[in-house]
Amino acid sequence: MAFANANTFVHPDIDRFNHLVKCQDELKSMRALVMSVGKDYRIEKGGVFDRYDSARMIREGLEGKNALTAAFKERMRIIVQSEFAAKHRFRCRGVELAAERKPMDKTNFLADTIKEAVEVAEREELPVVSQDVYGQLDADQRQLLERVDGMHQYAQHAGARVTPRNPTGLWPVGEGGSGVTVSPKPGVCFTLHMRSRTHKVELKHVVRGAVTVDIGSEVVDFYGLRSGKYRFSVQGAEYLGPCTGKGMKEASVRKQLEPYIMRDRCGYHGEDITMVGECSWKIDGIFCYFTAGAGRAKLSFRNGDLWIGKSDLKCEVAFELVGDTLYPLYTYSINGNRLPLSKCVQDYCREQVEFVIMLGGRTLSTTKVQDSLPRDGIVIWGSQRQTYFKFENTVDVTRDMALTLMAEDIVVEGIEDMLPGPIYELVVVNRHLLKPKVTEDNKPVPRDVNSKILPNKMKNVRGAMAAPTVTDVKEYHSTQAHGKACPVCAFLL
Repeated sequence: MAFANANTFVHPDIDRFNHLVKCQDELKSMRALVMSVGKDYRIEKGGVFDRYDSARMIREGLEGKNALTAAFKERMRIIVQSEFAAKHRFRCRGVELAAERKPMDKTNFLADTIKEAVEVAEREELPVVSQDVYGQLDADQRQLLERVDGMHQYAQHAGARVTPRNPTGLWPVGEGGSGVTVSPKPGVCFTLHMRSRTHKVELKHVVRGAVTVDIGSEVVDFYGLRSGKYRFSVQGAEYLGPCTGKGMKEASVRKQLEPYIMRDRCGYHGEDITMVGECSWKIDGIFCYFTAGAGRAKLSFRNGDLWIGKSDLKCEVAFELVGDTLYPLYTYSINGNRLPLSKCVQDYCREQVEFVIMLGGRTLSTTKVQDSLPRDGIVIWGSQRQTYFKFENTVDVTRDMALTLMAEDIVVEGIEDMLPGPIYELVVVNRHLLKPKVTEDNKPVPRDVNSKILPNKMKNVRGAMAAPTVTDVKEYHSTQAHGKACPVCAFLL
């Protein structure tokens, strides 16, 4: 059977289980001794020896009248109750503090002392990273580390686990320190601390040429586009006429349209109304993604629009653009290190780091709050993804997709006024009725090409039509009486 090491995780109590296995012979001898001593303490009941007078046996053992002495009892307790610091895997790039055996990443700078780590981090403009170190530092040591950025993961436990890096065998809970701390698994903490800063980036527009594709019998149901010749550009899709021959292979079509396909890698449409987690509003704007590394930066939009420039940053951040305001949805990574998607970590990043992005004569700047921004739903945060529920579910379809839905007994209002090629945002009234979100003179208006130019896949359209809304989530939580302990109830009710 194949073994996928990358998809496995280490049980936090693996050391404790291994310890019990190693002590099996000793435990068996202890059991034999108890059975031997217990013969003198059996209680007769109806001619059947069925139980021990264990209280008298233990009491007399402590008094030294049998072999079950206080030392025996203490040894048994140590074996059974011994606990170890949770095992965990952590990989982070930067200046590694007190690396044991081998560094987390072969490119890391290594430092044996905090002072050395801070000096190298300041010189190389890298974070200080560590595994099973930060939890043992006192307030002064942590304060020294906070002169630079840092990412630390560490076990927290008072049990013994002697290692070359931890010769005392103690894993005390450290004191002091700022930043933000979360628990990725039981007995393990992750701490992030960052200096407050503002990043200014100047980008230039990349003129992306239009591409023409032939969609025919070689392509099956590709984004709901009927057979024909189409021109795609940042201004949208335009139907040019009949397809030439059998059309292009699907792989060729996907390659041509790759610049116009960009998805939110952490955001997912919610289906389970019983889920709980920290909540925030879902901002209604234009999704864009900022990537910086290797001396370059780029800001990408879903319609294929691209801005590039020079930058010393190393990060990936998703934004929602409203006017000239950028709201950071989440920081995916910093210096090649992926960050937890926990709401407190992302709120901390939003608080500590601001962006000013200049696009020609236009300046975009970030905001830390949602109060003045339009919203169209809620987001429930998890450790690996954002799950959102909308006030009104919507789908992005083409005219031909709408015709397919009509054939499935789903009414689409205004379909007679739709054009082939552009996409239309339709509101899900119910599972059998869709209506245009934006109309002009009672006719549907295509979706703004600055937001996206490709429709949803048909399976996602059907999923969105059946998906619950914020109203459904609110009704469920209002009937469950979860109270203030439930973050969804506290946010919505």
